[in-house]
Amino acid sequence: MNEEKLIWSEIDNINDSSTKLYKYLYDLYYTDRIKSVSSIEKVLASYLGDSRSSIRRVAIYGLLFGLKIQKEKYRTKAIQFINEPDSDLDLRMFSLSGLSQAYMGTSDVALLKLFYSLYGSDEDTDMRATCFAGMLRILGLSTMEITQMNGDVIITQEDINLERFTQQLDEIKTIVADKKS
Repeated sequence: MNEEKLIWSEIDNINDSSTKLYKYLYDLYYTDRIKSVSSIEKVLASYLGDSRSSIRRVAIYGLLFGLKIQKEKYRTKAIQFINEPDSDLDLRMFSLSGLSQAYMGTSDVALLKLFYSLYGSDEDTDMRATCFAGMLRILGLSTMEITQMNGDVIITQEDINLERFTQQLDEIKTIVADKKS
């Protein structure tokens, strides 16, 4: 049995249990049990329209953060999740984290504008922290570098030591203010 058929066979037994399916999908991209990235991608992509928010969350996160796939269809879906008024906070934050990891170091103007606008809005403090760290990743800083510069892990807005990131924030402001983009 090929890997993709094996995956679907295993999923058939747990598809009705959100908790078991979530764990299974998460393990797909964080264990080396399945070698075919394209098989994992197909399975995760098939769950982007699932009715369960937690399953959509693990699917988009797996595609972007776990597998680091830069495909327009996943980018668009993540942005849709972020902007949908009915999306729960976790789905929005997992989508943001996924985008920042998949597009790390690209200085992607459109993504920086999205993250910056959300960071500057009246969002939840966890959401603001996710946007802040995401902007830094898109600029090219790893999570480890961000933590070292900050002096602590960033979980909420209150954890951010802004004066340590003035150079990066100035660079982001310049990028998002550029009228040519």
